[in-house]
Amino acid sequence: MARFVRIGLLVMGAAMLFGIHGSDALNEFYDNGFGPLAAMPLWAQAITFLVASDFLAYWTHRGFHTVAMWKYHAVHHSSEDLDWISAARFHPVNILLGTVVVDVALLLAGFR
Repeated sequence: MARFVRIGLLVMGAAMLFGIHGSDALNEFYDNGFGPLAAMPLWAQAITFLVASDFLAYWTHRGFHTVAMWKYHAVHHSSEDLDWISAARFHPVNILLGTVVVDVALLLAGFR
C-alpha cells in the first residue's frame, strides 16, 4: 500500500512539473508518446519494465552498501533474528531514494 501512495505522489509531482492538469491533459500527455519507450507495444513495455526495474533496484541496493549511504541502509540489515518481515525493514531515506531512482526513472522513460 505504501508503495502505491509513493508512486501516486511521484505521479502528482511529475504532473505538476510538466503542467498537466486534469485527466484529459494526462491522457493527451501520454497519447503524444512522451518518453522513448511509449511507442513500444504494451507487452514489450511490460517485459522491459520488469528487467529495467529489477536492474535499477539491484544497483540502487548496491549503492546503499557504500560508505556514504550505509547509515540509511543499515536498518535493513539490523535484524538479530531473521524472520519474514526482516526484508521489509528500511530507513525512510532508503525508501524514498530507492523509489525515486526506480519509479521516477521508469515513468519518465515513458512506461504506461
